[in-house]
Amino acid sequence: MIKPWQILVFVVSTLFALLLLTIPFANGNIKLSENYEIKFISFNSLLENKKTEYADISKIVNIKIDEPETSDNKTDTLPTKIQETEENGEKKIEKLIYSEAGRILLYNFFEDMEKSKKTAHVLHYGDSQIEGDRITGYLRYKMQKRFGGSGNGLVAADKLAESFSVKQEIEGNWKRYNIFGRRDSNLTHRNYGAMGTFSRFAPLKMQADTPAYEASIKFSRSNIAYRNDRYYNKVRLFYGNSRKPVLAEVYADGKLVHFDKLGTEKSVQVKEWYLKKSPKELSIKFTGKDSPDIYGISLENTRGIVVDNIPMRGASGTDFTSIYYSSYSRMFNMLNVKMVILEYGGNAIPFIKTERGVKRYCNAFYKQLKMFKKLNKRIPIIVIGPADMSQNIDGEFVSYPMLPLVIEEMKAVTKKAGYIYWDMFEAMGGENSMPAWVNSEPPLAAKDYIHFSHKGAKIIAEKFYEALEKALDEYDENKEKNIEYSL
Repeated sequence: MIKPWQILVFVVSTLFALLLLTIPFANGNIKLSENYEIKFISFNSLLENKKTEYADISKIVNIKIDEPETSDNKTDTLPTKIQETEENGEKKIEKLIYSEAGRILLYNFFEDMEKSKKTAHVLHYGDSQIEGDRITGYLRYKMQKRFGGSGNGLVAADKLAESFSVKQEIEGNWKRYNIFGRRDSNLTHRNYGAMGTFSRFAPLKMQADTPAYEASIKFSRSNIAYRNDRYYNKVRLFYGNSRKPVLAEVYADGKLVHFDKLGTEKSVQVKEWYLKKSPKELSIKFTGKDSPDIYGISLENTRGIVVDNIPMRGASGTDFTSIYYSSYSRMFNMLNVKMVILEYGGNAIPFIKTERGVKRYCNAFYKQLKMFKKLNKRIPIIVIGPADMSQNIDGEFVSYPMLPLVIEEMKAVTKKAGYIYWDMFEAMGGENSMPAWVNSEPPLAAKDYIHFSHKGAKIIAEKFYEALEKALDEYDENKEKNIEYSL
């Protein structure tokens, strides 16, 4: 029979043996490759009572943010442009960073918004940081108040993520194909359109005895959405690669209001449907022996601005050049895109360990900027760099060491391309600010020390909008002084 003292001796001996084995590595790590290594807690870190100093964010987060309006207009009329009257007082604004070329692009955008008599789109691409319409939804709300417009904008038929701005349900055998993440090996083309994704309700390969497929998409109002998201009077369906005609029926609050045949065109097409009033529920039903590639559905107004939420989970912002240019360019122009926001970098940070890795990533990102320049050189591209991100080092959460260098290099390639940069890292407090956001009351970031909470996302969106509005004020001042600019 084993006695208790024998168990104690065994446990102590085992722990002592393991301690001896770790001595050669106690003050260092074993490097397995450029991106992976085994880390050991050092003796010094165990003996020292060192505490990392986190950023003071009290003044940064103490700003007014607008909450969703909960009441609907009973007459279902579209909201009109509302002028911002909020008085923000003295505060630090993290300004947009741009050269003369970037300034001109911004001024072109502001001028277009003043003169435009049709819907203009702002494409907001990002990683999981913007999923669920976080950041984008608040930005859309503020920009629609300033420039007019309503509607949620682009959504994938098979939704990219749950959104607080619109409820969406599907019926049928839908499958989504993305340019980002793992790609389907059965796919023989890269016509993904401007959202970098398309959905189908029929298999990629047609069979000889193909039956008639039926599928539908239903949109309904969200009670927690901003009011402008709930109202639209135009629906646009972007599709292509059609091999068989498909019947599309549009129902508004259960009543059939439109039906059309989607033809067999190969290139990106758009079908537009106008509504007499904004429905509480909208359904699109498809029937056919094949499915077109559906690149997106836009719920929008016939005028004003729409900010489209396009999250790409796991993406680092270097996949745009993999999309066939013809399909991307065609949909881009159909949307009447007037600005693009690229919010990336976070997914690359944990895997970048060297300056060489920084250069490699930012060179790949620069190629994406050159592609957008090819699409339309008059459109401003605003790059929102990564936020602060923390890793656990010896029990303390600290910023990733290569993060500041990645940000500086992203600024450099953005300037080289003639575009605009906004420093989200500095806007939230700089180095070691993420733990302060996580530990705030209420929490402004999640316990993964990467993603913002819903309130934190609104604060970041407000701070970005402040920077955009600051540039707009400067544009207005120059216009009053009759200062000319051109590109």
